[in-house]
Amino acid sequence: MYYGRGKNKIQNPYTIPDIYPDYKNNVESDSMYDIPYNTYRAVIEMYFKEVLNILFEKSLSFKFPASLGTFQIVKKKRNPKSKLTGSRYINWFDTIKYGKRIFYTNEHSEGFRYFFMWIKDGKTKNISKYKFVPTRTNKRKLAYYIKNRIRDYFEVN
Repeated sequence: MYYGRGKNKIQNPYTIPDIYPDYKNNVESDSMYDIPYNTYRAVIEMYFKEVLNILFEKSLSFKFPASLGTFQIVKKKRNPKSKLTGSRYINWFDTIKYGKRIFYTNEHSEGFRYFFMWIKDGKTKNISKYKFVPTRTNKRKLAYYIKNRIRDYFEVN
């Protein structure tokens, strides 16, 4: 029997190997843009590393071309007295220890919650159907920046 994690939430994500054949079909052969897959992949990886540098290191927003929207890291203040438990996370260790429901207070971030935000312009066809899911590495990097108070980000309501 297999007791793995199960299926991913996103079943058919588009990756660089999926996009490269379409790129090759739209580029004339023997032009300066006709590059091998390894070079294509390296260019894309360098581009997104620079985008992440803008988001993490400079605390700026990044506007993608072709009306794909704007990415930024934002923070939002949590209301600790809120009765809505959907906006707060339960501290299960302390809940079991003390016998009553205890929530995390985010003291390390002064009560703020940080997340990646994609502001969609709406000009691209079916853009509402797309979802941005940051990689685990980028989530951990954001947590590192917050816990060590390296950067501060935009505040939204």
